Amino acid sequence: MLKIWLDNIDRNQILALTFTNKAATEMKERLSIFLPKNEMPIISTFHSYAIQQIRRKHNKILIWDQQDACAMWKIHCDNNKQYMKLFDIYEFAGNFCPQNEPDIIKTKCQNFDLEPHYWRLKELYLDFMKERNAIDFNQMIQKYVEEINDKQYSHVAIDEYQDTSYIQYKMLQKLSNPNEGQTFVVGDGDQMLYHWRGANPDNIKMFQDDYNPVVATLEDNYRSGTTICNACNKIIKNNTKRIDKKTLSVHQFSGIISIKKNTTEKQEAKALASSIRRNHKNGHKWSDIVVLGRN
Repeated sequence: MLKIWLDNIDRNQILALTFTNKAATEMKERLSIFLPKNEMPIISTFHSYAIQQIRRKHNKILIWDQQDACAMWKIHCDNNKQYMKLFDIYEFAGNFCPQNEPDIIKTKCQNFDLEPHYWRLKELYLDFMKERNAIDFNQMIQKYVEEINDKQYSHVAIDEYQDTSYIQYKMLQKLSNPNEGQTFVVGDGDQMLYHWRGANPDNIKMFQDDYNPVVATLEDNYRSGTTICNACNKIIKNNTKRIDKKTLSVHQFSGIISIKKNTTEKQEAKALASSIRRNHKNGHKWSDIVVLGRN
């Protein structure tokens, strides 16, 4: 983005989108080292940008956060806990192509015989929301894509592109022209962690087909040793819908990967403590050892 600014591109023609407020803030802080405040390009999350544009057209619209939306869904559930579970499915389905929603709902509801109730509750909920001139987090980008005729920026950048959903790709298409300007995305399909919330592995292929970009593959890994990189390559190559590439360690150290199965948390803790003491006894500093947990 700094290079774009150095090329004397009008800052109002530059848009950068990412997923979290934290990531957007970090991007602004890094650029602020080089750019004066009045030259800062537009940096936002997908949802923040979408709602800003929606409010230009619907200036009195209300925004329901997840807690509000869940409470409004609950109004129509008659205290049925099974019906409340359908709200999670509603949120999940909102990230996908609308034409795929029936198949998603059928799959998600197959063990509970709740599919008819889902469609009934969704209709009641959406009508209830419309009557109050409100939208929820799930509807923001969908409403933007359907209603907003936004300008197309000459330079658009998307961070963590591998985590974009179908509807976010549709938003990108409204913001940029494949035949004009520059659309720059950064992502790694091998690091797509958010399929459970709608991240679409097809988006990388669709971007290549629609925008015909120059692809720069970054294979050097500065974080891990040779053993870990080689193991990752062997596992990830079995994934489909990925760009073929390898992760290559820039470090000389290799190390050993060992997998141990423990039947209880106590057994796991003892094995871990024993391994730490053994490594320390063999000459490793305490500061050389790190323990990673899931949460």
